[in-house]
Amino acid sequence: NAMSVLTPNAVAGMAEKYHTLKYDGTISTLKADRVRREVAARSSATQKRAERGRTWRGFQMGAALTASGAVIAQQLEAAQDQLHLDQIRDYVQKLLKDGSSLEDF
Repeated sequence: NAMSVLTPNAVAGMAEKYHTLKYDGTISTLKADRVRREVAARSSATQKRAERGRTWRGFQMGAALTASGAVIAQQLEAAQDQLHLDQIRDYVQKLLKDGSSLEDF
């Protein structure tokens, strides 16, 4: 994914999940009702296949995230202001060359 801010070789993505704690009014249950009807109509073989598929997907996501450990380093690096860090490093090096001690500050 060339547009990824994490890595050009992104295998998996993560998203934040939101929960509604309080809602004033009526919440539609159309989607939940449809899913309940679909699951109730499944044969046991289809249900087992769906459960295995979900488990397998979970393992694949875990493996992809584990294999892409470099993503974490890239996320940390992306959150840093490199120019500012370079300026701080240069300043500290200048102080050390001048014989100043960091404890003086």
